[in-house]
Amino acid sequence: MRSSMTALVAIGAAVAFASSASAQFACGGNGCKVCSAINPPNWRDTIVMPGTALSEECRKFAVAIAAPQWQLACMLANGHIRWANSQSNLDTGPDIPFPNCGW
Repeated sequence: MRSSMTALVAIGAAVAFASSASAQFACGGNGCKVCSAINPPNWRDTIVMPGTALSEECRKFAVAIAAPQWQLACMLANGHIRWANSQSNLDTGPDIPFPNCGW
């Protein structure tokens, strides 16, 4: 019985941790991090990234879905999106949007 209670407490802690992690997606004063994988002129897949995400994770997202280009952006609190230049998925040096939301 004691080991079952310990397991339940551990599961509850994991759920609480996961719930607090989702709060990182809320746009703060600097805006939200946005990542696009692009296959011009056919399609674009854009996702909001966690505040802790690195630009390399955006590039890897583009590679994973076979997009030849990737692009960073910041979505501001007023809903405007500021895009950096798109770049080849072979280019690992990020082009950073202005204003920079933490990329």
